[in-house]
Amino acid sequence: MKRLFTFLFLLFLCLSINAQDQSEVLITENFTDQNCEQILKTIQDKYNINFYYKALELPRKTYNLTFSATPLSEVMESLFLGSPMSFISYRDYAYVIMPEKIVNEVYTIDYYKRVEGIEEAVETVEMRSIGNVDQLDASGNATITGYVFDDQTDEPIIGASIVYTETNQGTITDTEGKFTLEVPAGIRELKITYLGYQDYTEEFNIQSSGDVELRVEKAAVNLDEVTISAESPDAKVEGVQIGVATLDIKNIEKLPSFMGESDVVKSLLLTAGVSTIGEGAGGFNVRGGDVDQNLIQQDEGFLFNSSHALGFFSTFHSELISKVDLFKGNIPAQYGGRLASVMDVRMRNGNFNKFKIKGSVGPVSSK
Repeated sequence: MKRLFTFLFLLFLCLSINAQDQSEVLITENFTDQNCEQILKTIQDKYNINFYYKALELPRKTYNLTFSATPLSEVMESLFLGSPMSFISYRDYAYVIMPEKIVNEVYTIDYYKRVEGIEEAVETVEMRSIGNVDQLDASGNATITGYVFDDQTDEPIIGASIVYTETNQGTITDTEGKFTLEVPAGIRELKITYLGYQDYTEEFNIQSSGDVELRVEKAAVNLDEVTISAESPDAKVEGVQIGVATLDIKNIEKLPSFMGESDVVKSLLLTAGVSTIGEGAGGFNVRGGDVDQNLIQQDEGFLFNSSHALGFFSTFHSELISKVDLFKGNIPAQYGGRLASVMDVRMRNGNFNKFKIKGSVGPVSSK
């Protein structure tokens, strides 16, 4: 069926372009007891209009119709009213008569327009063609399957942009440099762009779906001088030790204290993972570990109790402490093996060149 209408269409191209305009044809006739084919032949002979049809598909009935200066299109509609047949006008001097389903769903008007454009392009323009007009889809559209390669290395270009310039509809190439793009048949322009390559534009005579190979050339881009300065990602990293809480005397003195007495151990209870072993008892637990699983040392000297008087008074004099490190995980090897934590207390260094005295009076103790 498709070849039949392709043949009919090519036949249209051979007709004289000087034929009269259908829009000016007015029919004045009286048809009595005539069938559809007889009426069409009368109009064709008398008004120089060409009809293309299959006789077996025409309505099988007789007509009694009278027309007075009636446009030809209305005459045609009267002939096929209530029948499964319809018609297509072409180039203002011919009619193709076929089933209405084919007219509306199979061969659209875009199909004929685009085939005509393809034929004219073949005659007037030298360009690459894609596909074959005999294989054009009934919709008049074609699917282009293409490949984009580097012009020098033959390597596929991944992620290149291909755009149909008339509508800016586009796609990109895959890992093999392949792309598919649906465009109307006819003379169409495609544009290929890719970073580091020259923009490439080419017109094609697209006759139907088909394959095409495209090649792009690298582009030299002159850039101004650029100075890049940055800070190392670990520039602000003071150490790689994790799981350690550090307190100095300034922070300890700012924390709440019992009756004015700063307590190092009580201060550590405010850090994550550290809890008291209970009221009226000295020591602390770290992340569920028992009190005897903690190592306490002062200037590398081991201490077995961190408080006095059932935990009310600290073993450490806060005025003499420089800083306190509590290792709650990833304990350095230098401290030996302890399961829960290591509390390392560092005392302040004395000043042999300057003599200073500091004292305090409190409700519990005076210093």
